[in-house]
Amino acid sequence: MFKSVAVVALALVATAPAFAQNGGRILQLESPKAYKALSQDARYAYIAGVLDFEAYSQPQIYASIEGCVHASSPDQLVGIVDKAMAALPTLDGKAMPELVHNAIVKDCGKR
Repeated sequence: MFKSVAVVALALVATAPAFAQNGGRILQLESPKAYKALSQDARYAYIAGVLDFEAYSQPQIYASIEGCVHASSPDQLVGIVDKAMAALPTLDGKAMPELVHNAIVKDCGKR
């Protein structure tokens, strides 16, 4: 599993510009629909990659959730993101990195 996490994290860092909005179109590695079809391990790998990218690119923001993230198990992190996604009325037009970030920030704020 850790090998898959490293591969996804590397892919996310290598394709960081894909997270930017381009002409109103969201560019991302996984859409919310595709994310939901992933296995539990692959969803964790994706979440870990998003969080690793955030820690690297926005350390000030990541610092506010770092303790919470490290205190959470892989299954807890997947559960947090999955629960947040299920609560949304629609996933159309949503960016997965933003969904992951918002879900983790909201959950960490409750602890």
